[in-house]
Amino acid sequence: MKKIPLIISMLFCLFSQIFAASFAINTEKLPEEENMSFYYSQFLKNEQYSASWVREWKYPVPKEQVLDELKQCDEYFSSLSKPNYESMLINLIIKAYLYNLDGIEWSAVDDYASMLKKKYPKEFRTWWITANFYCTSRFDLGYPEYQKAIKVRGGLEKKDDYGPDFLIDYAICAKSCKMKQTAMYALSLITKIYNIPKENIKAWDFVDHEDEHSSPDKNYEYKKIWDYAEISEKEVSFNCSLVGFTITVPSDSTNLQLGNYNERTNMFMVTMPAEHTSDGQEITSTFLSMMYCADSDAVSLDAYSERILSSFTKYPSVKITKKSKKINGYNSTIYNINNPDLYNDEIRKGNRGILIVLEVPYKEFAGKDKEVQFLYEKAEGNKQGNMTIFVNNAKLNRLKAPIYFIFLLDTCNAVYKEAEKQFWDIMSTVSFE
Repeated sequence: MKKIPLIISMLFCLFSQIFAASFAINTEKLPEEENMSFYYSQFLKNEQYSASWVREWKYPVPKEQVLDELKQCDEYFSSLSKPNYESMLINLIIKAYLYNLDGIEWSAVDDYASMLKKKYPKEFRTWWITANFYCTSRFDLGYPEYQKAIKVRGGLEKKDDYGPDFLIDYAICAKSCKMKQTAMYALSLITKIYNIPKENIKAWDFVDHEDEHSSPDKNYEYKKIWDYAEISEKEVSFNCSLVGFTITVPSDSTNLQLGNYNERTNMFMVTMPAEHTSDGQEITSTFLSMMYCADSDAVSLDAYSERILSSFTKYPSVKITKKSKKINGYNSTIYNINNPDLYNDEIRKGNRGILIVLEVPYKEFAGKDKEVQFLYEKAEGNKQGNMTIFVNNAKLNRLKAPIYFIFLLDTCNAVYKEAEKQFWDIMSTVSFE
C-alpha cells in the first residue's frame, strides 16, 4: 500500500526534481559494454516520469510505455558481463522507478539495495538512493536511511563529488518529517560548501514557507504555536515553537492552560498532582511559566522581573531572598518567596513560592538538535483509495528576538517540601531553543 504524506501541493512537483537519482552516477566509470549509451539514455529519458509515484498519470507518454522501457533497462543492466558499482547503482535506481510504476514489489528493490550495501559498504550513495526510494512512499523509513548515509559519507558538512543534491534530498526528507530547522541547516550548508546563493536553491521555497514566519507584534492562537507528545503513560511533553520552549509534566497534572500569544506574551500553566499534609489534607500547587518576547528599545530583563515581583512585594510581611543559578545552561535569578499574609489559614499556613527569571537569546536554526522525526505510521491520516494522506501542519519559526522566561511555583508551607521537589523535577525537563 502506498502512503504518501500531503505536505503541500508543490511537494509532488519537487519529487520529480529532488528525488531524481541520476545525478548520483559517475558516468565516466560506467563499464564499456555494447549498447550502454542507448540504455543509459533510455533510463534518463524516463526518469522524469518515474522518479516518484503519482496518484493520477497525467504525463504525455503512456505509463505502459515508460514501464516497458524501464523493464528493458533493468534487464540490460542486470545482465552485464562486467558490472561495477556505477552500473549496479543505476540498476538499483531503475528498480526503485519500476516500483513507483507498480512494476515490481517493494522487496525486490529492498533486497537489491541490501546486497549492494554489503558488496560496497563504503559507498554512501547506496544508502542515499535507498533513502530516496523510501521517501517516495515511507518517510518514516527514509529519514533513518539518510542518517546511515551521512555516517558512511563522513558527516553532513563534508563536500562530496556529486554537488549539493544529497543535501537537498536530505532537507526535503527532514522537512517532510516535521524537522524544519534540521532541513534549513542542511540547505544552508549548500551555500557554505558549494558557494551557491540561497536564492538559487529552489528547495528553500518548500522548506521555509512564508506563512510559517513569525512576527513579535502579531497575535497567534494557542493551537497554532503549541503541540504535545505523550512521552510515556506518566509524562506528557509540550512544545511552543514560537518561543522555543519544551517542557514535560506528569500526565496526572490538571487544569492545563496553554496561552495564546498576545502583546508579545505567552504562558503555560498546570496544577501539579496533589500532595497531602501531615494530617491527610489534600493540597495542590501550581506551576506557571510566562514568556515575553523582548523589545531591545523597551523592557529590560530587570524591569520585567520587577514587574512580576511587584505582585508579591505589595504584601507587607512578605520575605524574598534571591540567588543566581544556571538553569539548563542559562544564567538565572531565583527568588524564594515566603508570604504569611496569603493562604494564612490553619491548613495551608501561609504562601510559599519560587520565582525564576532568565533570558534566552535567539540563535540560528534554534531547536535543530532537539527535533524528532514525525512518524506517519503512528499518525492518523485521511484514507483515499490505496493512499493515506497526512497533513503536515506548519510550525511557526522561533521569534528572532530574546525571550524572557518566568517560572513560578505557587504553593503553601504545609506541602512546600513536596511541591518544591515536583517543581524542580519539572524544571529539569525544560529545554530552550
